[in-house]
Amino acid sequence: MIVPVYMDKGRAVDTVFFPGEIFYEAEGKLAVLASAQVGVATGKALPYVFVAGGFARVEGRTLNVDLDENLSPGFVQKDSSTPFIWQAGVGVDYHVTPSVVVGAKGGIFRVERADYTMPWNDFPDENNKFGMSSAFGQVQVLYRFGKK
Repeated sequence: MIVPVYMDKGRAVDTVFFPGEIFYEAEGKLAVLASAQVGVATGKALPYVFVAGGFARVEGRTLNVDLDENLSPGFVQKDSSTPFIWQAGVGVDYHVTPSVVVGAKGGIFRVERADYTMPWNDFPDENNKFGMSSAFGQVQVLYRFGKK
C-alpha cells in the first residue's frame, strides 16, 4: 500500500545572534509508506497489528544568512534530506452489519533524525539533526456497496 503524506512547514527564530532577523524553516514535501496488516477474525471482530515503513522528502532553509555567515536580508540557503519514517500499532474492525464496519486504531509514528547542516556551517553536529515522534489514533466507519 502506498500512502502520500503532507506535513506543514515549521519555523524557528535565531534568538542569540540576530533575534527576529534570521529564520530556519523545515517543510515536509512528500512521504511514501509501504504497509502490512495482520489480524485474526473472532466472530464479527477483526483485531490486527500493522507496521509501515518508507521515506519522506524534507527541505530545510536558512533565511537571511549568506555563505560567509553574515546577516544578508533576502538570502536563502537550502538543504534537503530523505529520512526513514515508520509507524506501528494495533486496531480492531467490527462488522455491525454485512455492509457497515466500524473500526479504531492507534499507534506510533516516527521520522528518524536526519542532518540539515547548511553550507556555511563549518561544524556539523547533533544540533543540525532533526526528527519527529508522535502517537496517533483513528476512528472510521466503512460502508460497502454492492451485493450483500
